[in-house]
Amino acid sequence: MSNDITTGELDRRIRDHEKRSAAEHQVIHDRISRVSSESVQVDVHTEIENERKKEIEEVKRRVSALEARPGITLGRAVVAITVLVGILGLLIQAYTAVKGAK
Repeated sequence: MSNDITTGELDRRIRDHEKRSAAEHQVIHDRISRVSSESVQVDVHTEIENERKKEIEEVKRRVSALEARPGITLGRAVVAITVLVGILGLLIQAYTAVKGAK
């Protein structure tokens, strides 16, 4: 009866299984400990996410404020027209001075 398992053999197999299980559980425990030490806590993560959302909203607000402004204001348009009229006047004066000198 070579297929029969003796009491000693059964006891040895159970002890070997317990040793393997303990080793596997220790490896899993070490992995969990390592991951938890490297991970960010939930409240810290939530705080960071809230700050990021606030920054995004601030940027969106600034962009919409810039989009609402006209490209050129009335004051700048008046200044640009005044400068162009001044330059045009100088060119006319220079042209008439050159024509009169001939």
